[in-house]
Amino acid sequence: MNQRLGSLLLAIVLVGCGTDTSTEVTADVGTAPAEKPAPVATRSPGKPSAPITLGYVVDGKSAVGEPLEVIITASTPLAGQMTLQFATQAELTLGANQAETVQFADQAADANTEHMTRVTVIPAAEGRAFLTVTAAVPTASGAAMRLLAVPIQTGDVPRKLSVSGAISDDGAGAVVSMPADEGA
Repeated sequence: MNQRLGSLLLAIVLVGCGTDTSTEVTADVGTAPAEKPAPVATRSPGKPSAPITLGYVVDGKSAVGEPLEVIITASTPLAGQMTLQFATQAELTLGANQAETVQFADQAADANTEHMTRVTVIPAAEGRAFLTVTAAVPTASGAAMRLLAVPIQTGDVPRKLSVSGAISDDGAGAVVSMPADEGA
């Protein structure tokens, strides 16, 4: 065994020095382990979502108490009647003549017609509020739905970030501790 190890080291040194040697070095390493198959590259399809496309444009600059128009666009390749429903937070209200629900006429499958509607909102305070748009199209297995949150920034007030957990300072900076809730 020592003689084989010595021959192996000599061969490595000679090959490393650039000299040509015709000595074949073999080592008894036992049975080679079975090779694992190469991993197959896969891609996660992600979160399933309805084939509904929603978009928005805020038409103008918002001011407290002043009406602001938001243009909502919606399209789908699904056949059927599309319904849009609008909801707001306490800092934002829908305009006086604004309907909470808008329905578009039935369309044929794969038509993918883009529908557009204008929504009037009125900011009640400075800061950021959201107009929530829910689009729904009935299908054979239930309604296909998609949500859109439209941010409405009023004034120059910075966004308020909420903290979930206890804040402590360890001298190097603030630490937010979020223990697991095991009471369930």
